[in-house]
Amino acid sequence: MRQVSLSLSFSLPGIVLCVYIVGLNTDVIEVDAAQYASISMEMLQNKSFLQITERGINYLDKPPFLFWINALSFQLFGFNNFAYKLPTLLFSILGLVYTFKLGRDLYSPEVGRNAAIVLATSLGFVWTNNDVKTDALVMSAIVMSVYFLIQYLDRKSFKHLILASVMLSIGMMTKGPMGFIFPCTIVGTHLIVKRKWEQLFYPTHLLVPIVLLICLLPMCYGLYHQFDLQPEKIVNGKVGVSGLRFFFWEQSFGRITGENVWENNTTYLYLFHALFLLFLPYSFIMIYTYLNRAKKIYKDRVVREAITFLGPLIVLLALSFSSYKIPHYALVVFPFVAIACGYELSKLEMSRPKWMKYHNLFLLILSLLLGVISLLIFEFSMLFLTILLFLSGIAFSFFKNENTSHQLFTIAILLAFIFNAQIVPNLLTYSEGRQFAALIQEKGIDESPIYFFNRDSRAIEFYLKKRISVVDIPTIQQKERNNENAWYFMSNDGKEAMERSNLMIESQHFILMKGLNRIDFKFLNPQTRAESLDTLFLVNFANEN
Repeated sequence: MRQVSLSLSFSLPGIVLCVYIVGLNTDVIEVDAAQYASISMEMLQNKSFLQITERGINYLDKPPFLFWINALSFQLFGFNNFAYKLPTLLFSILGLVYTFKLGRDLYSPEVGRNAAIVLATSLGFVWTNNDVKTDALVMSAIVMSVYFLIQYLDRKSFKHLILASVMLSIGMMTKGPMGFIFPCTIVGTHLIVKRKWEQLFYPTHLLVPIVLLICLLPMCYGLYHQFDLQPEKIVNGKVGVSGLRFFFWEQSFGRITGENVWENNTTYLYLFHALFLLFLPYSFIMIYTYLNRAKKIYKDRVVREAITFLGPLIVLLALSFSSYKIPHYALVVFPFVAIACGYELSKLEMSRPKWMKYHNLFLLILSLLLGVISLLIFEFSMLFLTILLFLSGIAFSFFKNENTSHQLFTIAILLAFIFNAQIVPNLLTYSEGRQFAALIQEKGIDESPIYFFNRDSRAIEFYLKKRISVVDIPTIQQKERNNENAWYFMSNDGKEAMERSNLMIESQHFILMKGLNRIDFKFLNPQTRAESLDTLFLVNFANEN
């Protein structure tokens, strides 16, 4: 049994990496990931690395780190899905390494290994490396910042303080001031709980703002020159916009004060619900872990460490006050939750309660059911079925050696494989970006002028490797009078509006699509799927006048 456990421990990273490699070539997902891919493409094409634009318009929202590393990857590997997702995956692997190291130093090597596997195979972590935004980057930067800060405080090592400062700056250049505040909150809470007050006031901490200033200088220079020196620019519908103030205040804190216009009326418990769903298949273990932790703290009146308990809780509570919340915000606490669960799993492995085996069996049956259903509702794949059966056999085999942690890990890998190799690729066959880009190239009209009317797509721009302008009806009428022979991308409503404007269709092509945020049971049923799809058109017109 010991040999089997060791064998699995060494083979798990390779199996997990294969699951992620499968997802590297799936299409970029509308809206955010496709937008960030196209901004990174535009940055490289324009050689404008400090002043960011989108379709030639000044862009002021996300900090530039994601765009910088993607532009570098595009330079090396070209404009493709692999090049867009690779930098984030590499950074995520670093996050896994330092999750292991932090878990090892706080508890033991076994806890560190458990934590890294839990994090790597949680559904949210798999998803954020497929639908690539800024979250995997900031999550990894935060856990590395915390690790280096703890190392510095324990060893009084300037090297670790400098590395922590660099990671804090990367977090800020990825997600704004929260990339600095969250790791400092987690470490500060830990020091307060451990009553190491004096460590909060070391004079060497003054080195941090110096390193931050050096690292943030290129970004601040670009923001100042693009916005602060040109207050007459219209940015997001406003004039007199300060890029520096937006970055250091409005983009993050403005969501609490109301200065930031983004708002979606979510409840204060929204991110806790999101954490439960995104942490599958470890969600029930997470609840069990934190209930046990709270019970022990109440009983013993002692907190061993706050890094994996109070720190993440405070961060989630702070995020809950934001006026705009989406599920992946919860990902910033994943490494610390994974360490807590890794510790609990090591204890469960020693006691091996009966409920754990039933818990794992229930999850395995659900995962297999999901795999079978995905084969029925999407195009059948013999390769997927073969690998599904192989992984299922491995999962079932671990029920014989009674190692409940390894049972759970193999189930998580199975679920991640189903998600990355079957569900997401099949859903994306109905995305508009790749379909239209393929259609345009197939019809030989990729060199013709192409415009968006009442529907646009960053993914189309990314796959065609060029920016596409948005036009209105008068502009289209003028282009037709000038015999431009252009093609226009639009919905059915747009096509009808064109016809009412005396623009008669000469040629048209269409696709059937479905957005990932609008998946419903009607779509999932192959018999009714066609009824749930939207029709989008690519047309050109012959003006009768």
